[in-house]
Amino acid sequence: MTSGKTRRQVIQLIAGGLVLTAGTPDSVLAEPSPRVLAWADLSPTGEAVLLPPVVHSGPGAGQPQGDFRSVPELDAQLVRIPGFIIPLEFDDLDVVEFILAPYKGACIHVPAPPPNQLVHVRTDDPFPSAKLIRPVWVTGILQTLKTETGVAATGYSMRASQIELYKRS
Repeated sequence: MTSGKTRRQVIQLIAGGLVLTAGTPDSVLAEPSPRVLAWADLSPTGEAVLLPPVVHSGPGAGQPQGDFRSVPELDAQLVRIPGFIIPLEFDDLDVVEFILAPYKGACIHVPAPPPNQLVHVRTDDPFPSAKLIRPVWVTGILQTLKTETGVAATGYSMRASQIELYKRS
C-alpha cells in the first residue's frame, strides 16, 4: 500500500502541473518537428520532378502518367512540404480539399505528374481561395495512400494541420 506521503506527492504532481514541467527540458515538451520534404523524397528512385511538356489539349492532357509507387517509410510521418494548390472542394469560397502539386499549373492543361508526385490533402481549417495562386507549405501526417480524384491520381494523402504561404526556411 502507498504511504500517505507518497499519495500526497502524487496528488501534488497531478494537481500542480507546474511540478511536472518545472525541470523538464523544452525539447521534451515541444511538439515534434515535421520532417521537411522535397518532391524528390516522394519518389522511390529519389529523382527530382521534371516539368512536363506543355500540352494544352489532345491525348494525355490532364491525365495522370508514370510511376505511382510511393515510399513506404514516409507512411504516418509528420511532414512539411511546399507546393501549389489544385482545389477540389470548397466551403463557401475557401478550399477544404485539394491536390498539392510540385509546380504551378500541374494537372491543368498539361499531363499530370506521376501520382507519387501529388498529395491529396484535406483540411479542417479552410484555406482562403484568394491565395490559391501562391505557393504554400503544408504540414500534416502523410499517408502512402493512392487516391483517384476527378483531376488526377495521387500517391499520397494528408490531413493538413497547418497551411501557410510559402517562405524559404
